[in-house]
Amino acid sequence: YSRPPMGNYNEDSLRGFYYSHDSIKITRYCMPQGTVEQTEVESVPFTLYSKSATFTFLEMAISFAYGSHGVTMNLFDHAGTPMEGEPDFGRLLGEKKPWLNALAERAQEAGVYRGVRLLHAERASYVKRLGRGAPYWGLAEDGQEVMQALESHGIPTTYDASGVVAASGQTLRAISDDEIRRLLRGGLFLDAVAAGVLVERGFATDIGLKGAKPPVNLDALGAFSAEEFCHPRFGGHDRCYLTLTIPGLGGRPNVSLLRPAARAEVLSWIVNPDARRVHPCMTAYRNAKGGRVVVHALDWASACGVSFNHTFRRLQLQGVMQWLAKGALPILVNGGVYPLAFRKDTKAFSLVGLFNLTLDAWPHAEFTLADRRRVARAEVLGEDARWRPDRAVKVSRKGSLITLCHDRPVPYGQPLMMTVWWR
Repeated sequence: YSRPPMGNYNEDSLRGFYYSHDSIKITRYCMPQGTVEQTEVESVPFTLYSKSATFTFLEMAISFAYGSHGVTMNLFDHAGTPMEGEPDFGRLLGEKKPWLNALAERAQEAGVYRGVRLLHAERASYVKRLGRGAPYWGLAEDGQEVMQALESHGIPTTYDASGVVAASGQTLRAISDDEIRRLLRGGLFLDAVAAGVLVERGFATDIGLKGAKPPVNLDALGAFSAEEFCHPRFGGHDRCYLTLTIPGLGGRPNVSLLRPAARAEVLSWIVNPDARRVHPCMTAYRNAKGGRVVVHALDWASACGVSFNHTFRRLQLQGVMQWLAKGALPILVNGGVYPLAFRKDTKAFSLVGLFNLTLDAWPHAEFTLADRRRVARAEVLGEDARWRPDRAVKVSRKGSLITLCHDRPVPYGQPLMMTVWWR
């Protein structure tokens, strides 16, 4: 039995669900086949002052959307208060259980969740190098930032096999040379720290670098204002600026000075207050192994946050991931900010879903799926717990890419779940 912690013991931001869903995925990755999984939907204490009924419903919906067999939850406050004093939770279960059951029936079918692969290594903490005075929790495995940054910009992630891998921090220290060579034959995204690990281990040539200095705070390098995302083939253009005052107001990221190889393309630059391009910030490279590598000069652990997120960042990251996947990324989602989306493939169908993690309703949702199969029909799970075709869903194809456009608002309180049946 497994009980992945969902966190969010007190209701704060909907964005807390990025941690929740990742906890399910990484815990499952570590467990053996046949494990019974029941997530921890918990409050401290369990009253409406800790967590609303709607927030509790979304936790359960995420649990079932990602294939869990059930949830474990308390409906009392550990102090003997009668449950009828707060009937909202009972009403929630009565109203939403049919919808959750219909979702669970589809999501528990045998299959694979698709997306950009994140790395997990059992010995990551054993080989991690910490600076002087680092706290105990500095031993935790790196990677939360890359997960949340990708998910926030409509790029679902997985721990299962994928043609594209994203690595940040020091986890690559725990990966063997043979496994690194396998990663270098596919699509590989690296932040400054991950790239530095590979340079240190002798793989600089394979990632398109002549060298890379250890990351230092940007202010130590001089006066720099922004990252200019300027490469048109990846979605950028001249004077397309992303702030380097990140992750919050007044913060500045740690940056590595990269020396790109001759054949590496520079996708973005660090510019000074006169908008002059000074330091390469993001590079793309095709290596001799047939793989594709993108390196970002920012240390994502010091960079990711609210100010890191942006419409231009979405264009940048989606363009980069599509290039790494050679145009065949399993799923992208667009239509609003802060999505939590997924795709699960079974033999007969793909389950596609969207949780809107902002209070503003998305006016519409657009899923892009890479698949050469033909769509037989698309069904939407209605609030009445029935799966049925919906005229609001338009299906189109361009080459190997299928677009599913759901032309109705998606509020935060009612996730969008679709089944794509294949011919």
